[in-house]
Amino acid sequence: MRLSEDRFRSLIQNSSDATIVIDAEGCFSYVSPVVSYLLGFEPEDLLGSRATDLVHPDDQEHFRNRFASVPTGSVDSTILQQFRMQKADGTFRNVEAVITDQRARPSISGYVANVRDITERKEFEALLAHQALHDSLTGLANRQLTLDRAEQMLLRSRRANDPVALCFIDLDNFKDTNDSLGHEAGDKLLCAVAARFGSMLRSGDTVGRLGGDEFVILTEGAALADGPMLVAERIREALHEPFHLEGYAGLPINVTASVGIAIGDRPSAQELLRDADVALYQAKAVGKDCCVVFEPEMQSAAVDRLALKSNLYSALANNQFFLLYQPIFDLESMEVRGVEALLRWQHPTRGVIGPDEFIPVLEENGLILGVGRWVLRQACLQAARWERSGRSTQMSVNVSMRQLASVDLVADVAAALEESRLQPGRLTLEVTESVLMRDADATVSHLGRLKEVGVLIAIDDFGSGQSSLTYLRRFPIDELKIDRSFIAAIDDSRESVALLHTLVELGQNLGLSIVAEGIETCAQLDGLRAEHCGFGQGFIFARPQHANAIEPLLARGAGPEVALAPPPASVGSGHGVGSAPASIGQRPLPAPEDAYADEAANPLKGANR
Repeated sequence: MRLSEDRFRSLIQNSSDATIVIDAEGCFSYVSPVVSYLLGFEPEDLLGSRATDLVHPDDQEHFRNRFASVPTGSVDSTILQQFRMQKADGTFRNVEAVITDQRARPSISGYVANVRDITERKEFEALLAHQALHDSLTGLANRQLTLDRAEQMLLRSRRANDPVALCFIDLDNFKDTNDSLGHEAGDKLLCAVAARFGSMLRSGDTVGRLGGDEFVILTEGAALADGPMLVAERIREALHEPFHLEGYAGLPINVTASVGIAIGDRPSAQELLRDADVALYQAKAVGKDCCVVFEPEMQSAAVDRLALKSNLYSALANNQFFLLYQPIFDLESMEVRGVEALLRWQHPTRGVIGPDEFIPVLEENGLILGVGRWVLRQACLQAARWERSGRSTQMSVNVSMRQLASVDLVADVAAALEESRLQPGRLTLEVTESVLMRDADATVSHLGRLKEVGVLIAIDDFGSGQSSLTYLRRFPIDELKIDRSFIAAIDDSRESVALLHTLVELGQNLGLSIVAEGIETCAQLDGLRAEHCGFGQGFIFARPQHANAIEPLLARGAGPEVALAPPPASVGSGHGVGSAPASIGQRPLPAPEDAYADEAANPLKGANR
């Protein structure tokens, strides 16, 4: 008996769990020495005191209810309970107790509790729970938690008939920060943006990060009293001040955002988010740095866009793409100098679709690389066929942003030239000004490798972007194509003519060929010839046409029969349209030999891609 008691006492006193006996009145009648390690009390300090005095006030009711659930008169009934116990220093620890009802045993006459410290486990569980519901970078609610709170917001809205709104936010051109400063700077910028969003909200609102540079703000009730657009404007104003990131002193970063807003009840949070996303797409489409509120008709447009995107995946394999060609004329001799290859899509049910509708989708999903490779090949093959038949001409092909950044572009160009046996100097690659300036230093390198192949490089839509003259001199370019907006403005004012003069003179001083895009009127043509602009293209000469319709122009070597006045002897100081006019003649130009002669029904009107 003594040996057994000694063994039991040794086990109890050296166990990592504290053993406690609580009598029928709820007081400590036995406390093992381990309690001093667990809670900092000496065992004798606790004897006779009430057990609930050490239980956290918020846990006491639950603690009592668990004991009350044990049937009276039961034997060896065991319950498992978790609660917080107070230490001698006043702090609390999370504990787990296995409590056995031994009131029926005369030698014990109470509850025996084996208590262990689970504070670290609870903290780890809380950390895991937080990580599961919060963004690891910014600490904001993640997609799962954001949608859960949106569901709760919708439930409250239905009960109280209060307005609700979900604002879907996408930072404009965030990729530029990552590309220029690195991903560490990008992460710091996201954290700084998250902090600003958090500072502008009420306590009941939610700001979450869905991933990348996409944020969501949920708001309801009084915050929407003055309208959702004011909430969106507050979001954009929060970004108005430049960001100064740690480690990047002296380099303020300006950020703008596009915002899509969905207002009112929806069957689910997913549908609320979907509608805000649709509105965000519209905000991006109209020029970024703006807010758009969802309207029901936007949904049908989004469905159409999704169908278009789905159809594009098979368009190339099913030979639905084709090329049209628009001639480029020497404005002095009116001879055909070259052609620009323009991509079109023959949709199986919608007919011919213009590039403005499907090119952005190709860019978005990466299909532009395969389609661009096909365009290069077809254009080079066509130019080579014309050359072999004695109709040699310059072939211009547009290159997209993704193509220019691709490591395969040089190989694609070389392969197209090798297969077609077209001389490299007969191929001009057109890159828009905005694409060139997206990452100017990298662009210089990309263009340098293309020039090594022997092709020519043109800046398309020149004047519409923000080209630095320093970079313009560094770019290995051969040609400037003046944006159609400057040509159209010739009809409006003398100031527009003066601006055109500046652009032409800039190109000439840099030793570049100058091409005017979108010439549509005699006044525009006269003005360009007055400025000694070398080349031009537009509807006044010919619309984009199939290759067989272009061949007669190439065979003649000149454009439509026109009577031209001699080109002006000098530009003169006025730069006016009428200083030495050139006339295109009394007869109207013949209609182009293609399926789009009717301008009113022409889906390609105004499109030059």
